[in-house]
Parts: sequence; C-alpha cells; structure tokens
Amino acid sequence: MDSAIRSDPASTRPVSILRLFALVWTVTIGTMAFAGGADLPLIDDSIHNGPKTCVGAPCHGHKSPQDEAVWLNEGSTWRREDLHSRAYDVLLNKRSRKIAANLGLPVPAHEAKICLDCHSDNVAPQYRGEQFKLSEGVGCEACHGGSEKWIKSHSTGPAHSDNLARGMFPTDDPGERATLCLSCHFGDENRFVDHRLMGAGHPRQSFELHVFTQVMPAHYQIDDDYRERGKKSPNGVQVWSIGQAEAITQILEVLLDEERSHDGAWPEFVLFDCHACHHPLTDDRWRPRPSIALGPGRARLNDANFLMFRHAIQLVSPANAKNFQQQVRALHRAVSEGDGSAPTIARNLLKTVQTISKNLEEWEIDSDVVRALLASILTEGLSGEYIDYAAAEQAAMALQVLIDALYWTEAYKQDVLEALASQLPGLLEATQDPEAYQWAAVQASLAAMQESLPRADN
Repeated sequence: MDSAIRSDPASTRPVSILRLFALVWTVTIGTMAFAGGADLPLIDDSIHNGPKTCVGAPCHGHKSPQDEAVWLNEGSTWRREDLHSRAYDVLLNKRSRKIAANLGLPVPAHEAKICLDCHSDNVAPQYRGEQFKLSEGVGCEACHGGSEKWIKSHSTGPAHSDNLARGMFPTDDPGERATLCLSCHFGDENRFVDHRLMGAGHPRQSFELHVFTQVMPAHYQIDDDYRERGKKSPNGVQVWSIGQAEAITQILEVLLDEERSHDGAWPEFVLFDCHACHHPLTDDRWRPRPSIALGPGRARLNDANFLMFRHAIQLVSPANAKNFQQQVRALHRAVSEGDGSAPTIARNLLKTVQTISKNLEEWEIDSDVVRALLASILTEGLSGEYIDYAAAEQAAMALQVLIDALYWTEAYKQDVLEALASQLPGLLEATQDPEAYQWAAVQASLAAMQESLPRADN
C-alpha cells in the first residue's frame, strides 16, 4: 500500500526513494507557518470534537483498509504509526521538564500554552467538545479543522468544496498545507519557536513540505477518485517549490514583525544560521560563499530555503531570477553589516516571492525541468554554497524529491537512476545530525551524483 499514496506517478515503483528518508532521519514534532486564505485550525471558530469522534467505528477506526476510495483506517493509522499522536506525550518526558524549568515556566510543559500550542490541538476552551482531550496530541482536527459543521455531512458524499465551505481545512492545497505545517514547524504570529526556546533545550526546527508529507504514515490515496472529489494533486516538485516559497515568506514576515524580530536589544537569532556561530573556535571550516559575499565572523541569516527556491525561480520565472538573487544578497548585507534598510529590502523581496509563487501550482514538470533542477543544485553545492549544515540539509531533501521525480518522468536510463539513488543513504547520513555534520561526505555524494549524469556529448 505504501506505493499507492503518492502525489505523483511514481506510485508505479514498489519502493519510493523518499522512503529512504524515513530510514535515516528522525522527524521531530515541534513548532513552525503559502499565506493562505483559510483560518488555521488553531484559531478557527468551530467546535473541535476530539479524535474519538472520528476514530470510532464505523468511521475511521478500522484496523485495515475497508474501501479503495476512503480507507476508513485513518484513525488507527494515526494512533499506531503517526508521531503526531504522541506529541503531547513528549511534554511529559525529562527533556521537556528541563526545558520548562530553564524557561522558568510557572507550570509544567504539558500545561503550558507555549508547548501545548504545537504539541496538542490547543484550541480555546469554548471550542472543545465533550470528548475533546488535549492529551490526545496533534489529532485529526489539528490539521483538518474543527469538525462541528462538517462531521455529519462529510460522509454523505458532498463535494470537497462543500466540506471546505463548512470549515474543513484544505490540506490538499499545497499552499494551505505549507502554511499549516510551518505554523508548527517554524512558527507564525500565534506560536513561534524562538531562540530562547531553543536555548532552553528545544530541538532545532527542520522542515521540507514534500519529504515530510511523504514520511508521514499515509491515510489517503491520490487516485482518480481523489481527484474526482475535487481535491488537488500537484506533483512532488511543485509541492517542494511551494514549501520553499512559504518558508521564505514566514522568515521575511518574522523580520518585518517588530515583536518577533527582536529579543530585547538583540535580533531574533532563530532566523540566523546556527553553524555560523555554533562551532568550535578552532574550526577552520569557514569558507566564503560567492552568493552573499560576507566575510568571516559575521552572523548571517539562514538562507537555506532561499538557496533552494532560486533553482525553481530560474525555470518557472527566469525574468525574476536575477532580481531575487540581488535582493537576497542585499538582505544579507543589511542584516549582517547594516548596509541598507533591512525592512525595506525584506518587503520588496516578499513581493518578489509572492509574484513568483502564483505560477508554482501551474508549473509543468517534465523530465527537462527535473534534470535542470538536479544539475543546478549539484553544481551549486559543489561550488561551496552548502558548506553550512542547514543548506546541506535542505539540499539533501531536495535531491530526494528530484531523484524520485527522475523516476516518474523517466528522465534517465535505469542505470543512471540507480547510480543517483545509491548516493542518497550516504548523503542523508552525513546530514542526519547537525552535531556530527560531515561536509566532506556531502561533497563526495554530490560529486558522485554529478559524475553519474550522462555527458552532453554522449
């Protein structure tokens, strides 16, 4: 069944390349926010009835799939396999107790709003139904929205648009889904993992929309029936690019938010590249990066998402590519060296990203596009742009998405595809742990991938 729940035609292959991610990477339930139009479930105005309302038989609580269209075992899958169901339990462990103590919280982590907002479906008390329990973690309605107005009608066959009109959150829309996921895997105006929280011991935030979606245990199948119900089914490369655009949007919005962009006299350090500061003083790892031209000793923004997105821009909106890069470079200089007005540059850059983002869902992905993206990322990586951990991590996830896409677009012969895929485990291992980041191993994997590509003269 694993191969059936895909957002692109790669379902014809028995094992997804993206599943390699699950073998090496540990997905962390944490906090992070395409600026969509729907209210996020945390702040919608509907009663949240709790997972028991959905999981009970004869609804979504069966142990195995019951139907080809809607499996009806979604709740059981969530309870057994999905880390979101155990997000609240994390707040009871030793690490969470230590974080709460370090922050000086007046209550334990499992009672603190700052923790519950992302480790549970922490809607306001007046929107909690009779069977609702915070202790059930990030349940159905934390993603699909309060079920008060659609729980009875959604099983009787109305169009998907009817359910959305009743308040169901449009998780099938990649832009809306990116906003939802990033609201807990980065933060938004309602919840935010800042540098203080990380300093207290909270895990570092990491996210890429398509890979994280694929790693989650599947509880739906994208097929003709799914589409006939009016649901969107963009391919993986589109989802990846939209996720990058939304991550950039959220970073820029924090920079423009006077409350979130400062911590006393200091800037909000969570926006900066951790490894620009957090490395041994004897480490001679620093290298110049041509794209930003900052010297050593400068705290610099974490631009990993910017680096990935510009590869998409070069293909989907080439007229904006040069402008985007100039604005990113100007933003770096303004933030790190005080050269220019960072808010003005951030606003202009945000407009550029929003202009480009309008084209992403209609972006036609074929073998030429995927090959071009792959070659571009490999070339940039080998130039030294991914020397910092965050950039290498995003590149590793992007390459998973692209190699998967190479299969379903049949971009190369089988031997080339296998040679490229064979480098993924080593690349993932080298970027698995920021404390044990292996830049030389990353470079070796990128070089081997580039060497695997057919020569133009062949």
